[in-house]
Amino acid sequence: MTTVRHFPYEDAPTSQYTAQFHTHPNEPPRNGYRYAAHELADIYDENRCDVLAISNKKNGGEMPWPWTEWSDFPYDWEDRYPIQNHGEGPADQELDLLAIRGNYDKVDNVFNTIESEFVNEDLVGGMDRVEAAVEQNALCWWPHPGRYWNVEDTHEYDLEDLIGVFEEYPSDELLGIEVWNQGYRYRDLYLYDYLLTEFYRRADGFRPIYSLAVDDMSGSGSKRDDFDLNSGYCEVFMEELTVSAFREAMENGHWYPTVSRPIGELPPVIESVDHDESAGTLTVEASNYDYAVWISEGEVIETGAELNYEENDDVRSYARAHLSRDGRAGEATTQPIAFEVTDR
Repeated sequence: MTTVRHFPYEDAPTSQYTAQFHTHPNEPPRNGYRYAAHELADIYDENRCDVLAISNKKNGGEMPWPWTEWSDFPYDWEDRYPIQNHGEGPADQELDLLAIRGNYDKVDNVFNTIESEFVNEDLVGGMDRVEAAVEQNALCWWPHPGRYWNVEDTHEYDLEDLIGVFEEYPSDELLGIEVWNQGYRYRDLYLYDYLLTEFYRRADGFRPIYSLAVDDMSGSGSKRDDFDLNSGYCEVFMEELTVSAFREAMENGHWYPTVSRPIGELPPVIESVDHDESAGTLTVEASNYDYAVWISEGEVIETGAELNYEENDDVRSYARAHLSRDGRAGEATTQPIAFEVTDR
């Protein structure tokens, strides 16, 4: 018998907004990134983005906040007025973006936060800083984890450390990991299925681990259509474009990550993920895709947009729907649905 243990899209709103959580501005004279913070905001305002976080990178301290005070900092930045600040400044500086406070921490390894101040730099070690961020009510995740860990344990950091920190913090504090960063930069999706298998098999100690996709935009290309722009987004199911609605969605796993290559291509769009408990089925309503498969513990167990988890004997601890376009022009994956499998 197979039953759904955790369904992240329970009561998810139907409206969705495109969010970008991982971008970096130029912070003169400390780095050579291409765009000032206000230029980054302008670029994303012109592209398919509704929610934007801009994070520090090289200055060793806090990302200037709010956007309406950027001109106060010694970076030749200009003020911008996101949706929550409309009417407070010049109309030509207003953007149709919801601004989310972002910070990027780099000590030993790195982690990203949104909705928090910069973590006290007197703390030592990346893992200790997660605790400090969580105490500020931050939402945290690990960016490009394949840079630091892989399942072969051939990287500098022990994979058990990554497992340990996910054991310590719940999913509404430490959300998960990036699975797509600047397109297909690392094998993070492979690492992700490894982590899911580790945690979703557990009778005790289970916790959701969510997936994210980001541009990691630094403007390092030679043209305005930089190679990292529009490569990875999270599509967030929200009632409205407000910070409170955004936070509720993120804490509950109401989003899915997408990747698109080359620049200008659009990924699959997931309109909804539906669970029919009486029929024992999960169905993805989607568009702009050519292939749909269901993946459980790293293996393809079903093709098509519907999974009958009661009849499919290959269902294990979780399943996620994975949609793709011809030629890897775009991909999207749902958050994992957890199962309890008995009598098999």
